[in-house]
Amino acid sequence: MADIARRIPHALAMSHGLSSDIFPGFFGWFFDCPIYERWSRKEAQWQLHCIGGPGSGKTTLASLVANELVEKYQHGKVAIVSLFVQKHAKSNEISLFEDMLVAILHQLLPFSVGNESNALFEQYEQERYQDEGCRSTRRIQSLREILYILLSKLPKTIRTFLILDGIDLCTVALRVLLENELFKMQEINVSVMLTSRVRVFEKQRRHRCDHLNHGDMPDDDPLEPDERENLDLFWKCKICSKLLCFPCREAGRACEECHFNDHLHEPYAHQNISIDLVPRQYMEDFISWNLEREHGDLGLSRFPDPPPLSALGQSILEGAPFVLPSGLVEDIYEESEGNISIAKARLDLVHVAESWAGLNAYKRRQRLPVNIVSMFDAGIRTIQQQRSERRELGLKAISVLAKGEEIPITIMRRWLSNTNPDLLRSGEDIIDATEGFLCAIPGAAGQDLCAYHNDFFNYATNHYNEAITSALSQVELEQRSIRAREVTTRDMLSVAPPILPPSDVRFEPMNLPDTPTRVTQNKLARTVTMTLDPIEENTHVQAFVRKGTVMWS
Repeated sequence: MADIARRIPHALAMSHGLSSDIFPGFFGWFFDCPIYERWSRKEAQWQLHCIGGPGSGKTTLASLVANELVEKYQHGKVAIVSLFVQKHAKSNEISLFEDMLVAILHQLLPFSVGNESNALFEQYEQERYQDEGCRSTRRIQSLREILYILLSKLPKTIRTFLILDGIDLCTVALRVLLENELFKMQEINVSVMLTSRVRVFEKQRRHRCDHLNHGDMPDDDPLEPDERENLDLFWKCKICSKLLCFPCREAGRACEECHFNDHLHEPYAHQNISIDLVPRQYMEDFISWNLEREHGDLGLSRFPDPPPLSALGQSILEGAPFVLPSGLVEDIYEESEGNISIAKARLDLVHVAESWAGLNAYKRRQRLPVNIVSMFDAGIRTIQQQRSERRELGLKAISVLAKGEEIPITIMRRWLSNTNPDLLRSGEDIIDATEGFLCAIPGAAGQDLCAYHNDFFNYATNHYNEAITSALSQVELEQRSIRAREVTTRDMLSVAPPILPPSDVRFEPMNLPDTPTRVTQNKLARTVTMTLDPIEENTHVQAFVRKGTVMWS
């Protein structure tokens, strides 16, 4: 067991370090979220999905959740399994799946009861590393047997959590294997948390409490359905399908139709928490802390022991009241749109400035900052590393953003109608191919696709990347070709066939006699269909003899 960690491939890790520039309390809003609180208390049997676009801090959050769970249950036993997918797993799905099972067992075996699980794992290692090896099906079957024996024998006092970061970096085939396995583990009292750029592709519906007294309203003046808030957490009756919110049940109310709560359950398999949009107060606190950590006390009161004022810090304070640090904080927040990586990129531009005038001159430029362009370039290179058809789909979908900020999935599929139908079966395929740079949002008549951030929309539509520009040209060329074919077909179908004049030739049925009639010269003459020139018999062709020719005797 000691050297298992060294055998785990570089694409996978069982821990992730935290950097020193993490603002304390930045994810406080997440840990206060009712969805997380219910999941962490193991009061539900659904998975927790933390969804965020590129650079939203998913990996950092996964590490913080593991630490928070240890602190929460420090007086009791808790088994926390962490898996971090560190790079794209484009091949060898079965091998990586096996390595994931090994990593899970490595973290759970210290909690096993008895020696059965350890003995079985030693047997697995002997089969795997013997001279001739062992077929993959047998190895994975052995690991699964060990895992479920171990989980089934864990004491009820041990709380078991599994945190998987970066499941979107796995191929679709590997994701299917993992999701099936995680749901089986979930049935044995394992609380599962996933982080991903891409949320589960499903129709987004509104859920409202059906109780008459929802919102503490009287019976004769209930809230209208449109006035009731959309629910994330709720109960559903298995008998009548009526919904009941948590506050109503806590207030002692019962199902509106059945009048009892014996058949209430939570009908969802997972709950999403979007970490793309950090609440304004938390993001502004981080920006203020970051500014004072670099440039000294700017009067923001966020950093307990700030360093001496920098040149930029002095310039900002000397520019008061026309220049306010709080105004700079607000500008960076608006530009970040709640994304921590964009906020850090904007702060880096501030840190290299030496005066407020220089910073203001840079901000007046209409082009995207170089560091943000470089960040997006790296993301596009990742898309280009996919197999050819998937790469083409991702780049084309991003390029179609030039046609609108929010594009219904049905319209996007028309733009991509020339794509291999086996590759494009739903909007999920588009989102996966773009590596999360496009996301789905509720639209007027379904789901729309849009850029995950406004800066990326500007990047994709203003010719910052040659690959995207080339993909747009190809899409437009394909659409012109399709329209031309449609026009040609329509024109051909709209032209009526020519009307031919009636024929004078008639072939009437004839009554033929049983015996042929006598053939006469006139009858023979009428049967001749054409006149032939007479053939002259015994015609003589004159021969010309060349000089010196010897005649045959």
